[in-house]
Amino acid sequence: MFQRLVRASLALTLVGVAAFAGAQKANVKISAAYGGGGGATANTYLKDYVELLNTGTSSADLTNTSIQYGSATGNYGSSASNIYAFPASTTIPAKSYLLIATGSVGTASPSLTMPTPDISTTNMNMSGTSGKVAFVDQAAALNTKPSLPNALIIDAVSWGAADNAEGGAATNGGAALVATQVNLRNNLGQTDTDNNNADFTVATASAGNAPRNSSSTPVPVTVSSFMVD
Repeated sequence: MFQRLVRASLALTLVGVAAFAGAQKANVKISAAYGGGGGATANTYLKDYVELLNTGTSSADLTNTSIQYGSATGNYGSSASNIYAFPASTTIPAKSYLLIATGSVGTASPSLTMPTPDISTTNMNMSGTSGKVAFVDQAAALNTKPSLPNALIIDAVSWGAADNAEGGAATNGGAALVATQVNLRNNLGQTDTDNNNADFTVATASAGNAPRNSSSTPVPVTVSSFMVD
């Protein structure tokens, strides 16, 4: 009897831990999105990228999640090349970033130096002017653009003249970007008022606005009014 109780208790504990780890994915935000790579425009990155930030205080498990791209008026994940599903057991530690380089390699010269991506895929050639990307709570393609908020879309950003923006307002006030501009979520990637235009600043891609990867300095943990490194 005692052994059965111990096994049952352990099983419940493991289920609880797994459920808690899975729940942490709700704290993952798209902290930056850049579609100006993959071309020949000078002073751009050679690839597009999506940067994620785990704003939570525990590691986030990205198993059975994906990032999905949509054109300005298209669906998220409209084709196999517009989706990247995270491999099982991909995690982001608390307050840390994950850098996913996407799409084709460009020929820009001179080009900007990107920190080593945590993940690199040839999928998701994104538009540098107007587009959208979502962090989705399933590995399969959406092939739709559901109204927001939506239970399957953990986070999303639309830039330029793209539709389906959080809060109905795409970044840059709805004006198209250029290849040398990047969408940066404010406050190190933490600001989230569910309004893309308010939450993101469109900045010039440069060393000072370089993408962050898992080796970048974690975001400080905020406890009440105190910051803890």
